Amino acid sequence: LHKMNGDSSESRAIETMKEYIDSTCPNGVEGTIDLISGLNLPFGDVSDIDILVIANLRNCNINYGNQLIEVKSFVTAIELKEQDSNNVYIVGESVWVNYPTTQMKKNASDQNIRQKYTIHNYCKKQGLELYITNSLWMKSIPQEELDIDNWPQNSPILFSSFSFTDLIK
Repeated sequence: LHKMNGDSSESRAIETMKEYIDSTCPNGVEGTIDLISGLNLPFGDVSDIDILVIANLRNCNINYGNQLIEVKSFVTAIELKEQDSNNVYIVGESVWVNYPTTQMKKNASDQNIRQKYTIHNYCKKQGLELYITNSLWMKSIPQEELDIDNWPQNSPILFSSFSFTDLIK
């Protein structure tokens, strides 16, 4: 765990994420999974990265659909959202969230995609060409509360509790 912003909702969230990963990661997996919260990278339109997951693994195989896949490494930008299901909605191809205390609305999908490109730009500047994925973590919403069949495909979603396989999918 790497907490770049001290005690915050993001730093507490990576502690929860670590518990989920530890309890659901396949047996025999070797390597590292770094969870970084509150990262600031001034290399794109959005410099604030809520959670960055960097994994370098060996002996990691998961069932995905009808096939067994080997997971060697991945880098994922995660946008943490703690709104309840009454404050999350779809507009076109995007997931939007409402902030009840300010009545502001924010396009979480767009923000998350821009975070992915910020990380990509940073890696490219370092001479690294990596494939970066992105996901929204709806930390306060169980999957059963939302009809995810109609959710945009460009916004992968993690719900209040998830497994290592969900993170990979």
